[in-house]
Amino acid sequence: MNTLIERNKTVRNVIPGDVVSQATSGLPERERSVIRRFHSHYIDRDLSLEDAGKYVGLDSKAVSSLFRGAYDGDLHETVTAIESFLSRHPASGNSLRMKFVEWSLSAKIWKLCEAARDYRRIGYIFGEQQIGKTEPLKAFRDKEPYGQVVYVALPTGGGLQNFLYQLKKVLHIGETLSAPALRVRIKSYFRPGMLFIVDEAHQCLRANSKSARSIDCIEFAREIFNETGCGLIICATNVFRDAMENEDHPLHGVLLQSKRRRLCFMQCESQPTQADLNKFSAAFGLPPSEGRSRALESGFIKDEGLGFWITVLLMGQQIALKRKIPMAWQHVILANLGLNFLEGEKRAAAKPSITTN
Repeated sequence: MNTLIERNKTVRNVIPGDVVSQATSGLPERERSVIRRFHSHYIDRDLSLEDAGKYVGLDSKAVSSLFRGAYDGDLHETVTAIESFLSRHPASGNSLRMKFVEWSLSAKIWKLCEAARDYRRIGYIFGEQQIGKTEPLKAFRDKEPYGQVVYVALPTGGGLQNFLYQLKKVLHIGETLSAPALRVRIKSYFRPGMLFIVDEAHQCLRANSKSARSIDCIEFAREIFNETGCGLIICATNVFRDAMENEDHPLHGVLLQSKRRRLCFMQCESQPTQADLNKFSAAFGLPPSEGRSRALESGFIKDEGLGFWITVLLMGQQIALKRKIPMAWQHVILANLGLNFLEGEKRAAAKPSITTN
């Protein structure tokens, strides 16, 4: 089915993302970013060139030339029209996601991302699951000019084929290509001054991984880094760091090649500080936790991690929204009680219950 869809798109002459990346690479930042965002809008909504052009007063040939770097019209005027259109039609988001919160770990991650990009080196980020590594990486991508940061999470099980497919989707390369041809097209997307982020890198290390083939995806990321001059961030759990540093690990020798190109290792703390937790509470309009709410917060952070705690806060927010009243800690405690009911037992984090009105 996917192959059929890709063939249909090829028949419609869908313009691939790597073509647009190359065509706009020499433009000023504003024009480059806006045209790439417009191309993403056109791809994500499966528009024809004609339909995309109607939104901004262009015909299909003009849109095609804009994406291919051959536009001979007033670029400033056209980009302004596209900006106006995109401001009225923002990318769809998940209503159950919270607004990004800047905290101590995110500040460190952003600094490493900037350094890896500027100095064209590899930055490593390690830490346990659910401690808040991924959201700062996505937020860094979103705050930079569109298309300058490429974020990809390694699929479960790793493997080069799955990795190439993920990159193909992210970069909007719609054609059906052989693996060697796809590798060339993917590399053509990247330039110096860009940053490539590979998250969940530990997925390539299966429990019984002994062959270097199992980390082909990491080697391909390193190949992109070596050949294009972009910066590279590899984010993973401590399993990956252990394999890189343990001389007895069967993949140590191969991983060492990437280690020697590092800018630095960042080892993340397993738990946020209370000051950080207060920032997350404030993002939901809550005061700092105390008493029962502090016990609940501390228990979740210790046993489940920051990611799960934010989910509980979101659940509490939904309870308040349904009741059409401001969110309070009572709603978070109710959300936890609901989780307990679903599990059929008390969570370690939920010590006391409360009486609700």
